[in-house]
Amino acid sequence: MMWFDELTGFSEQDVLNVADEFEVDGDHLTSHHNGRRMCSGRFENPSLAELQEQMPAANGRPTTVREIVADVQALHRDDANAGALFQVASQFNTLEMASPSVTPEAGVSGYEYDHTQGPACAIACGAGTIWRNYFADVDGERGQTADRQIDNLADLVNNAGATVTMRNGYALPTDQQLRTLVTHIESLDADQRSALGSLLRVGIQWNAEVTLGGAGHTVTQAYCSGVPIAYSSQTSEAWESLARLILDATYDATLTAGRTNAQATGNSTVYLTLIGGGVFGNPAAWIVSAIERAIERHANSGLDVVIVSYGGPNARLSGLIDRKDVAGA
Repeated sequence: MMWFDELTGFSEQDVLNVADEFEVDGDHLTSHHNGRRMCSGRFENPSLAELQEQMPAANGRPTTVREIVADVQALHRDDANAGALFQVASQFNTLEMASPSVTPEAGVSGYEYDHTQGPACAIACGAGTIWRNYFADVDGERGQTADRQIDNLADLVNNAGATVTMRNGYALPTDQQLRTLVTHIESLDADQRSALGSLLRVGIQWNAEVTLGGAGHTVTQAYCSGVPIAYSSQTSEAWESLARLILDATYDATLTAGRTNAQATGNSTVYLTLIGGGVFGNPAAWIVSAIERAIERHANSGLDVVIVSYGGPNARLSGLIDRKDVAGA
């Protein structure tokens, strides 16, 4: 039985309109089929600038960083992580499309066939995932469709006077679109680049129920995306200025949200993943550098930053962790 069927008591493919099969009560969904009531949490897609406006002041305690090797669904289920924040590898529409050709109408059941970090996290908080696909407000309409989707990159691109072709959450600019955007970024000084990066949005599912068997507590999830370099014909060098701007803003936004979440829940743990790595093709050095810069920005905020690796330790993280251990000594 698919995860969605088990959770809701029906199959996405067996009904005409999935959203109509639920009763909505605030941030809770109740399935009309099995009566299960579950907390989707509160979804929003704030910009980094908006997150910074609501961020609490640094508490003066050092932020720590470590790596663990673990199954991310097991971490979600762990009662000790109630209230923690999990960064999730996603697309710019906050969904988990296996390729640029997959639309929201394909549903979310198939996430279980994609054995990567993002879909695993999305399934862990299934009600929140159902919300983002079928109930998220997009231009005043309910739910995402092939021609109506969240675009967390749009404000940044528009401010730069550029356009980027977006296909189901994948940013796939033409050669000219990429050159125009990168040329603009490279014309900016450091403060201007920071201001541009602050327009990047991320998807936050605040206080979403962990719907995996027997859990029941809530966590917060931050749905983030890098650029899909490996899906394009352009070189990584052509992408670099844009890719690194997005990575910097992504990790800053995640830790900024982590501070707000810690104040609200009392749990200061933020679980990170390597956004833009793997099949997206962002070089690991860019990702690690972005993580390091974000940790430096939030160095005195008392966060417990945990980078989650799967299968074994990631050698590329050892230098980052060693440097932070020395800095925090």
